[in-house]
Amino acid sequence: MRKKVLTLIVVGVCSLGLIGCGKRKDLNVEPSTATTGVSQSGLQVELVKFVGEDLSRLNVKRQQAVEIYNEYFKSNTKDADSTDWVTKLTDEALPKYDEYIKELKALNYDNKEVNDLKDKYVRSAELQRDAINQIVMSITKNDDSYVEKAKKDIEDSKAALKEYEDELKALCQQNQITINGNFQMDDFTASPSDAK
Repeated sequence: MRKKVLTLIVVGVCSLGLIGCGKRKDLNVEPSTATTGVSQSGLQVELVKFVGEDLSRLNVKRQQAVEIYNEYFKSNTKDADSTDWVTKLTDEALPKYDEYIKELKALNYDNKEVNDLKDKYVRSAELQRDAINQIVMSITKNDDSYVEKAKKDIEDSKAALKEYEDELKALCQQNQITINGNFQMDDFTASPSDAK
């Protein structure tokens, strides 16, 4: 059971690496060169602030939580105690992720479009957090049904993030904003072979 759960956790965590994006250090949004020197709209300003500043600033807490996951997988998993790992997840990683979500939710903008975009991003983050919690429950209760719930949360989070990305791209295109970089984060270092 432990090996199976560890394998599923690693696969789940690697999947989470794909959905924890939104502001990567090389992702930048800025008014396009066609509008340089032209007065920017409030929507342009807030969209650039949300993606280019606010998500970047808040991502620090998410990164701290992710580092806890990576720390576990960098160790020798044969010697790692799943109880100790669950304690780190419960006492350190999940609270940091909760702070991250709380601060995301607290962001408020004048433009409905930017608030709607933020809400899509928050939904993805909440589902990701739920998936992490399901993995903790699976280990603590020794119940594989939580792994299935985690997989569903991961898939739903990916779908919510896709909606966010599509909406962000559409808003940027409609408002002459250039997106530099990509949406994916490569901050999870675990791989399925780590659980063998």
